Amino acid sequence: MKIKRFINGPVFERKPVFFIKLVSVLMIFVIISEILFPVHSNAAERLLQISDPVVIVLDPGHGGSDNGTMSGTYLEKHLDMYTCVVIKQYLSQFDNCVVYLTHEADVDMNFKQRADFAASVNADILLSVHYNASVDHDLYGAESWVSLFPPYNAYGYQFADIWLKTAAETGIFLRGIKTKPKSDGRDYYGIIRENVERGVFPVIIEHCHIDNAKDASYCDEEADWRKWGELDAQALAKYFGLRSTALGVDYSSFAYQLADADPAAIQPFTKRDDSDPDFCNITHKSTDYDQHILTLTVTGADYDSPLMYYDYTLDGGMTYTERKIWPGFNALNWTYDESFDLNLEFNDGDKPDIIVRAYNIYDRRTESSVLSFDTPLSRPVPGPQPVEDTKTEENITDTTTESPKETHAENTEITKDETIGGEAGLSEFMDDLKKEKSGKESEAALEIKQFLSIILFMLVSISVLIAAIALFRKNRRRRR
Repeated sequence: MKIKRFINGPVFERKPVFFIKLVSVLMIFVIISEILFPVHSNAAERLLQISDPVVIVLDPGHGGSDNGTMSGTYLEKHLDMYTCVVIKQYLSQFDNCVVYLTHEADVDMNFKQRADFAASVNADILLSVHYNASVDHDLYGAESWVSLFPPYNAYGYQFADIWLKTAAETGIFLRGIKTKPKSDGRDYYGIIRENVERGVFPVIIEHCHIDNAKDASYCDEEADWRKWGELDAQALAKYFGLRSTALGVDYSSFAYQLADADPAAIQPFTKRDDSDPDFCNITHKSTDYDQHILTLTVTGADYDSPLMYYDYTLDGGMTYTERKIWPGFNALNWTYDESFDLNLEFNDGDKPDIIVRAYNIYDRRTESSVLSFDTPLSRPVPGPQPVEDTKTEENITDTTTESPKETHAENTEITKDETIGGEAGLSEFMDDLKKEKSGKESEAALEIKQFLSIILFMLVSISVLIAAIALFRKNRRRRR
């Protein structure tokens, strides 16, 4: 009633043009604010055009005489098959989705046969399911492998990004989204190569390293394999924007929240890096004799890919620690800290020869020079105290005790020129890598601006409606 009285009031009857001008000013303000203060988001639509219904082909890795990797009594081929069965069971509850397995029996099957099957059912995706291992049993974490070639590289990047984010719910370390070429330039992995040649979009997922103690808790028992299957299915449902009436789940909005990607190019965060990290340096920072802690500053950089792991030795390289995560490493936006403090425990009398090795996301490494100590690490023994003689200043003796001398191997310390050059290059590298991160940080601002835009749009719409009603009433009176 208040609105009606307001519209019928004298202001609207006398000055409808005023309100039209006001609305025009508000609309101009909205347009200018969008131009001058744009807010960008990394959210993007799925690039892959899908069929109706969605056709998903699951490929259990290995099989038959090919056992895959082995840890204890577990064969990888059995874990792969179990996980694929769980994925199919879970996805079968979603609407508008058809799921196949390349094989359901423990049989030998080559890459061409698997790809032929996927092509024969017009698959929208072939997901090759694996559990990982490494030659030296020193790697850990989950990773995904995608094609080198557009547009499959972009398709793979968008899916692998959402799969890794889903996998992260378990607490697993993320090793990134990767590519690998053969010597002839084609995709290295046969399952990827053969599917791309047939026009089928392929992705390999490696859940964890079953031969490393850090990942053992993620694949120890049947419940773990089932959990992976459910998470894999959720990632597929999110990527394809599926909904399930039976489960009461709707992932349709996720198809518009994927990572931004260029279908005509290789995505920067998937580019292969076959070079070693550019440098790794260590310097002595402090020695705490009470706590027996030796603190070093470790500085490293790789201008082509991020630093992912580090390890170190105290005996000049005879033995190394297990690989540790490089501080600040993020596999999804390729960031890492330029330097960090490393605290090492020591015993009185130790004379360590320290080397630190830096590893990039493709497991290429660079080691520092040796940091050695000529004298044992022991608390300095106080010398005799000076005796004060009040009779004459000539009798005062000042005695000092030198702290243990530390000698650094050649090129251990960074010279001024090297520091400036290295930091400048690293800053440029980090600036480039942080572009995507800055986009993500703007999401909060985007939500606020979208809310304000909605409020402003509603006000403008109401104003336009009120002005139109007022003009209509005035014109009708004039006709009378």
